[in-house]
Amino acid sequence: MIVVNLLILTAGLFVGSAINWAIYSLAYNFRPISPWSPAPQGLPPRSWLDRLPLFGWWRLRREEKVHGRWFWVRPILIELCYAAGMLWLYHFETNDGLLPRPLAMIPPSYWYPMFAAHATLIALITAATFIDFDEQTIPDAITLPGAILLLIITTIWPTAHLPQMVKTVGGAMTPEPLLFYSPAQVDGAWPTLDGWLGLLIALVILWSWWLAMLHGVVSLRYGWERAVRFYAITVFRSNQWRHLGLLFLVLSAATVGVWWLGGQRWHSLYTSLIGLAFAGGLVWGVRIGGYLGLRKEAMGFGDVTLMTMIGVTLGWQASLLVFFLSPAAAVVVALAQFIITRRQDIAFGPYLSLAAVFVIVWWVALWEYYARDLFAVGGLIPLGVISFLLLMTGALMFWRMIKEQLFGADDAR
Repeated sequence: MIVVNLLILTAGLFVGSAINWAIYSLAYNFRPISPWSPAPQGLPPRSWLDRLPLFGWWRLRREEKVHGRWFWVRPILIELCYAAGMLWLYHFETNDGLLPRPLAMIPPSYWYPMFAAHATLIALITAATFIDFDEQTIPDAITLPGAILLLIITTIWPTAHLPQMVKTVGGAMTPEPLLFYSPAQVDGAWPTLDGWLGLLIALVILWSWWLAMLHGVVSLRYGWERAVRFYAITVFRSNQWRHLGLLFLVLSAATVGVWWLGGQRWHSLYTSLIGLAFAGGLVWGVRIGGYLGLRKEAMGFGDVTLMTMIGVTLGWQASLLVFFLSPAAAVVVALAQFIITRRQDIAFGPYLSLAAVFVIVWWVALWEYYARDLFAVGGLIPLGVISFLLLMTGALMFWRMIKEQLFGADDAR
């Protein structure tokens, strides 16, 4: 056990080091703070000792005059907290922490894929969160490869999905992955979609994802026809659509292959794709509704891509819980940021990230005692989500009209 703990702590420290590299190297505004980047002009070159977790940042104290006082403290805390957190999460999950009661017949190895998926997700959202803190952007360089990596993990190991308790034929309770059509699979409320329709939906999700990732400009000032034409021009002006297109051709071919093989891996991949589409679409719907209601951007596209990673890993059911728990997480994040930095502005990404961790850790209480019966209503849930988005948009429009009447159009914005 001591050897396992040391291995997890060591791996956690090096992953934490990779998180710090991503925070400074993949941000929109590159900063030469990471020990893996060249030293700023006039400073001594960085050595391999500077790249060691914890100790390397301690050595980089010599660069305080360039990067600011105490700049090295946050990276050390990130590496320490991630390593310690992963050690705790490993013991929590491998000791049936995600089940309402321990089951002696479940070996700890059953939980290894789930732990790997959650550790990967938490590393990715940690990097995205601190970039969001620093400059209120979430780079595609984190969310797109991250979502693909998590798709691979959940496809190879279906047990990487969050568990639910299912009664076997003999009456015993056993954990099974929470799939797209769960927990109403017995009642037939959700189709399994093993046929051509399931494959078609999966491919539509993939290529809709491709379209969403393209960097194009949309302006409705001169009507829909010119808007579509202008968008196509801005997209095809660069080679990004070709590079992404090749990537998504590979993803599509892999999806067809998994569908052809069928079985639990196809169900797992399909579940992750539905989670990607639902989670990203939910935040995108809020983004569109906020713009229509307030006539200004209420949420960045980076929040959409961040939510796709969460949806791939946790599925659409848990993603809905993440979304509605994020306002509670906002209180914690906003308060902590104000105490530390006195900043009052904050992006939405940290709310979603903290809520995702909360859902993982408190999964038993949220699912077994509150959400299971809710999700058994099947197709009524999408209707409820659409109704919520419409009501939200209407409420924001009403609020904007009141502010315009009281303060004028310019002040209302």
